[in-house]
Amino acid sequence: MREMNDYELVSLAQENNEEAGEFLYRKYQPLILKKSNKYFKYMQNKGVELTDLIQECTIGFEEAIQQFNERDNTSFYTFASICMDRQLMSELTRQNRDKYRFLNEAIPLESIDGDDEGSLINCIGDNRNNPEEGLLLDENFKEIYLKIVNKLTDFEECVFRLRLQDFDYHEIASILDKDRKSIDNAIQRIRGKIKGII
Repeated sequence: MREMNDYELVSLAQENNEEAGEFLYRKYQPLILKKSNKYFKYMQNKGVELTDLIQECTIGFEEAIQQFNERDNTSFYTFASICMDRQLMSELTRQNRDKYRFLNEAIPLESIDGDDEGSLINCIGDNRNNPEEGLLLDENFKEIYLKIVNKLTDFEECVFRLRLQDFDYHEIASILDKDRKSIDNAIQRIRGKIKGII
């Protein structure tokens, strides 16, 4: 097996050759661990274990083996890397999808763009010293939040949720595998939609 290239190994693994599949897994295990650790730093506060992410990443790797086609003019390494990132991103999105769980967790109501003028907390008001008003604030925020989310595209919603969780532009770009300009443009569109709602 050691003298075979990835194309040959994948072809054998697709024919259910267990030895080829295990060899590929051992060869790519460092990449699986590296990617899992990268995403773990974004999900460790959500109750996700590193072993869960390694399992998700391994699923992405196995799908890469099954779906790889040498005629697509790409290396197996590149294809497998994309499949693993996609699987991990799906898990990150799944962790953030439950709007009500997200709303019931502590959410920093700070600026979507980093300055005080356009901050959500200023748009809604600050009633932290009054518990009754704080409860109303929470309910008002939920209502406004849902109105905002309903106006966003899927990509904008991902950016919005990550920004509310205090990820910076660079981290969001890294998580979503986009360049910083795409994130900046999405945040500008989000700000425009928020101003139209509030």
